[in-house]
Amino acid sequence: MAQYPYTLSIVGHDHTYSRAGRELLVGNGGAPLGSAVNFGYALVKRRSDGAVAVDMYDYQSNAADTGFHFAVNADGSDAAP
Repeated sequence: MAQYPYTLSIVGHDHTYSRAGRELLVGNGGAPLGSAVNFGYALVKRRSDGAVAVDMYDYQSNAADTGFHFAVNADGSDAAP
């Protein structure tokens, strides 16, 4: 990955979700959680301006986690939400 530019690295396994810079951890798709965060899923969408937007949703209500919305430009820098 160090050789090639990337926008966002999406990884999993931990039973929660978080973001650290250009890495998105999504591991809450069905196993018991390791924190108070509810089960859910992520939607990653490419916007018309080329940025990638990420939202997390509760699996029961399909409600977005309003505290976990972010967007990144193609070069990995933060974009306006």
